[in-house]
Amino acid sequence: MPDPSEIPEWLPKGGAGFDLVVVGTQENHFNEKKGADKLTRSVIDEEEEGTVEDLSSPQPLHNNHESAGKRRTVWEAMVENQLGPEYGVVAHVVLWEMRLTVYALASHLAPRGCITNVQTAKSATGIGGVLGNKGGLVVKLMFGQTSLAFVSCHLAAHSHKLKQRNENCKEIMRETKAQIGDKRLDAISQFDHVFWMGDLNYRVDLNIDAETKNEVWLAVH
Repeated sequence: MPDPSEIPEWLPKGGAGFDLVVVGTQENHFNEKKGADKLTRSVIDEEEEGTVEDLSSPQPLHNNHESAGKRRTVWEAMVENQLGPEYGVVAHVVLWEMRLTVYALASHLAPRGCITNVQTAKSATGIGGVLGNKGGLVVKLMFGQTSLAFVSCHLAAHSHKLKQRNENCKEIMRETKAQIGDKRLDAISQFDHVFWMGDLNYRVDLNIDAETKNEVWLAVH
């Protein structure tokens, strides 16, 4: 189960006035139906894998899930409780154990806010290049006159799969460009700002002997 006491270390209470808060997670597999006895199941429910929730008219957090016909997962409830009622969901994308949610100050949301042209996309790059245990999620939006794109991904693991990780990135860009924005350009080529996050699994090989590696490890820890 996610530990709510860890959330304040990276997400300030009440959102600290940030215009946008974007949360991307991987291996988000906790299912409250199988073990969250401490939480009220009437408030929180697990959503279906592989769904996309793109709210064309986002509302404050205490309203938006009910209006979309969905309930909050354990994880979403923790994040939203930390942000408070001043924020609403712009878009929410799910692929297996990956989640990407864009929150914004309620004053920025439709119908009179500055956030428009919200689009979402997803790409599965896992086993056989088709399963969603690895892949990427994308949310694109206009914030006033500025175009933004957020990519959250989970790339191939293990140090010897560098080429596969690079191919995962290419596949994510190739598959999602048909779903958002200008279909002739990929996500990193057509927006003013792109934020790429996730469990990237890239390794740093320092090519040094074991004794030096131990010294580096001690210095880091």
